[in-house]
Amino acid sequence: MKTRIKTHFIGTNIRNTTNGGIFGDFPEGTWSLEVIKPSFRVSGKVQLEIRFDQEIINHKKEFPVLEQEFSRNSSERKEEWFSADLHCHSYYSDGRVDFEEIITQAEKQQLEIIALMDHSVITTQFPANEQLIIPGTEITMDNEVHYNAYGVKGLIDYSKYFEDEKKKNDCLNDMFSALHKQEVLLSINHPFAEGMTLRHDFDICNFDFLEVINAPYSTEDFIENNKAIAFFDFLWEKGHYLFGLGGSDAHKKNYQNRYPIGLPKNKIHISNHSISTVLQSMKKGKVFIENNFNSQLLITDEAGREVLPGSEIAGNIYFAAYGNKEVTWHIVKNSKVIFETVGFSCKYNVFLDKGDYVRLDAFIGDTPVLFVNPIFFQRKEKRGETSFEKLLLEFEN
Repeated sequence: MKTRIKTHFIGTNIRNTTNGGIFGDFPEGTWSLEVIKPSFRVSGKVQLEIRFDQEIINHKKEFPVLEQEFSRNSSERKEEWFSADLHCHSYYSDGRVDFEEIITQAEKQQLEIIALMDHSVITTQFPANEQLIIPGTEITMDNEVHYNAYGVKGLIDYSKYFEDEKKKNDCLNDMFSALHKQEVLLSINHPFAEGMTLRHDFDICNFDFLEVINAPYSTEDFIENNKAIAFFDFLWEKGHYLFGLGGSDAHKKNYQNRYPIGLPKNKIHISNHSISTVLQSMKKGKVFIENNFNSQLLITDEAGREVLPGSEIAGNIYFAAYGNKEVTWHIVKNSKVIFETVGFSCKYNVFLDKGDYVRLDAFIGDTPVLFVNPIFFQRKEKRGETSFEKLLLEFEN
């Protein structure tokens, strides 16, 4: 765990248990603690002290995140776009803000959905608030590749997958396969960030998303979002239909002295404000991403009916998009730019036949400010190589 919290309390109720732990009765008998260090970069000793003579009392009004009903509708709104940050951190991992600061900034950014992705730590309790909290974690075994897991329903027992005699890639693949079977949604995060060596190998068929726009939480960090978008198109051409997500990766206040949650912002189209509906819409690609950019988007078919990103449909598709800044718009069909225009708006119609996909993006210079997930027709079959390592090597070559 990349954590700034050095002391954790486990108690019999939520008031005397810290975030990241599950409260409950203490069964008698011998207890054991296992420390897993799967990275070759982690060395030295781990010192632990277990005590039974201290306690905390939490007087804040908090709710247990993992006890939420996934199907419960927490809003009266129906059938529209909701704003979400799907990748942010607190000081329960290596972030530098508390939950109250996250809530304050989320309200200022008009975010309605938050996924707290603390490193290998699952948020188990959070202050009562207006936002929908998606249970999850950023699985972080080293600084090779990080992965977001959305919709977990309990703590992940890493010891089930990491064993001394197994290779790290085999351990990871076993874990991803198990989480996939539990209908946890998995994302490959900031794939071309500075310091990420991408040395892991796994079956890409267990994954749902690729983070195509990741905004670094400080100005010193370098993220190749252009390369991530190119890798996205490469995977689609290979028959691996991961959808794109955005992540602020917010850890701390930036040079403007604010916690940059919502940069970028995911717009998710949902029919009701429940965790299960959000996850279903994400899985189906009903998402577009705005990166410090405000837009209006309308995609329609030949009959004038709205077509959502992630839809499967054939025939003529009409794109109409408007932004608050002058940008370079691209219509991308089967990984090739077929239309480009500069301005505040983009209008274009394109014909989709069997095997086609089409998507929209927008740039200011080399910076992507809008990414709309593809619309496609009969491109469901995954084919060929499924090894992440081999796909990445082919892409790099």
